[in-house]
Amino acid sequence: MLYRRIILLPYGRAKAVHAAVLLLFGLVVLICLRLAHHRRSIYDVTEGKTSGPWKAEWSSPIKPPHGGGRVNGTHGGAAAVDADVASYLVALGRKYGLTSSVPFVARRVRADYSSSSSSPKGNKESSSWWSFSSQKQKASSRNGRPSLVETDEGFLEADPPLGFVRARLDYDDDDVGVSLNVRDDAILSIPLGPGPKSATPAQVDASALLVAVSTTYARLMYADRAVMHDWARWLTDGRGVSNGAGLVVSLHGATERQVVAVRDMLRRLGIDADVSAASETAGDAGGRYAQLIQSMMRRRIGEGPHGGRKYFGLVDDDVFFPCVGKLLDTLKARFDPDKTFYIGVPSERSDWLVDESPGEEDDIGGTRRMLTYGGAAVFMTPGMLDMAGQLLCLQYTRTSGQPGEEGKAWDMLLYECIARHAPDVRLHVLPGLYNPSHRSHTHTHQITSMGGGYGTGALPLAMHRYRNYHRFEAGKGHLVTSTCGEACFLRRFLFPDGWLLVNGYTLTEYPGGVEAVRDPKLLVTQHQQNRDGTQNPPVVGERLVVVSTEEEDEPVPIMWKGRKKTFRLLDAKVRPNGEVWQAYVNRRGGDNAVSGDFDDRSPGDLVHSDDEERSDVDSVVLLIWEPDKE
Repeated sequence: MLYRRIILLPYGRAKAVHAAVLLLFGLVVLICLRLAHHRRSIYDVTEGKTSGPWKAEWSSPIKPPHGGGRVNGTHGGAAAVDADVASYLVALGRKYGLTSSVPFVARRVRADYSSSSSSPKGNKESSSWWSFSSQKQKASSRNGRPSLVETDEGFLEADPPLGFVRARLDYDDDDVGVSLNVRDDAILSIPLGPGPKSATPAQVDASALLVAVSTTYARLMYADRAVMHDWARWLTDGRGVSNGAGLVVSLHGATERQVVAVRDMLRRLGIDADVSAASETAGDAGGRYAQLIQSMMRRRIGEGPHGGRKYFGLVDDDVFFPCVGKLLDTLKARFDPDKTFYIGVPSERSDWLVDESPGEEDDIGGTRRMLTYGGAAVFMTPGMLDMAGQLLCLQYTRTSGQPGEEGKAWDMLLYECIARHAPDVRLHVLPGLYNPSHRSHTHTHQITSMGGGYGTGALPLAMHRYRNYHRFEAGKGHLVTSTCGEACFLRRFLFPDGWLLVNGYTLTEYPGGVEAVRDPKLLVTQHQQNRDGTQNPPVVGERLVVVSTEEEDEPVPIMWKGRKKTFRLLDAKVRPNGEVWQAYVNRRGGDNAVSGDFDDRSPGDLVHSDDEERSDVDSVVLLIWEPDKE
């Protein structure tokens, strides 16, 4: 027989226990409510559920009519019609697998060259931890492009206010009907002045440039010919016409049919290209690039003395030049084409290494020597091209190659060959996102700003491995230069309502507040630690000459509180009327952080969250850049 044990308590004690249980339950409920209130959803800010610049109320999304293929949105109880935006959003949903419910906002943008930044702000009384600076300063730079521009106008500020609307995408029908609201009366002015606008791709004359690259047919066909479309951004005027630059392509292991197909595709894109199959005797990449030197020499001779080629480049197929106009201006200003110059354009820290060779190039006094071979982007003047073409070590093949050199990177072989046989020639380096002569990174009390990445606001002359290392489609991001010029690409704009735009790359919201740190007293310079534990700044190897352009400010760090919400560039296109559309997406699940970004959390940071605000839907911000009026 099973007996149940029953504990009987006196009435007074039972009443006390009951009261304690109720009190404990009440405390748990109170704690949960406080946590829920403290960890507001990102949409509590952007949807106008709290006081602030976004006061428009959400309305329940309207279910699209059957078979309508429509995107429906409501804002303040009224649906707006814009079929082109609806078609684009549905197309994005199909192509990239967006959720059927998409919080969405669109903003028209106009470049303003009348002012450079917001006016200096007065003293800001606040007890928040990030308000370190008592006065904001105007953005300034040595040559017109600041690292960070602080604007007067909020990103979503308008009258009446702007806000996200929830769109429902119907994928059952290819037709597109009513659309979302794009306010023609609310145009966001982006300060890019004062001063003249930088050149657009259509205004660049690159006829002084001839570039050679070795690649394969498979790499060029990958992802719907993405590499070739990226090339077209810096080898054409952006409208299908060559900008004057020439391209020599060597296809490794290609058939004649593949060579013809690539040649035709490049010419349809407007690229002036010579395409040929790599010689079977070329061996590895070093041998193929040695043959490319001969190919460029032949093309130079074929074009005659009036061909106009002044600079000859050897590059990897995954190198992107975001500002060809600036690149050519820099080359012309610093490297006389009638003299012998050997020039490297490394992109970032991964294009540099610590020199491990013995003797003179070893560490001296605890100071490391940094070395680069050019970062897979090397330029030569005509005299240097002729000299390199005559060096025997650049004419080796699979059978005649020197022992130990097979498999080396081509820029390393070029550097070593020139060092052995032309010891008076130095590699002049135009540094990009990383410069060993500058501080390696700067940190503040709560945030570390690493010296690298596309989020710094700097515009490098070259971008290397942008797809593999940064998961960035530079060709799409670069489209915006067709409206606002080269200098607006990757430029940072900080808006007073907590948004930060890195143009063509990311758009980030900081609901808890964000602040630019301009006070030098708050910045602590730290150099990379040497092998003996010292903190001496690294120096470059003896055969390198680092050329400082001094055209941009040191990157300005930012500080923020709480979580952030990052929208990465998903897609971009140029419209027939000249508008450039940029679609930025925040993916469901919160996996939107950019690895190695400029404003990543520092080790031990207990102020910022470990991840971004998470959501169960994809959110999209569409920027519509107005066309250039000139």
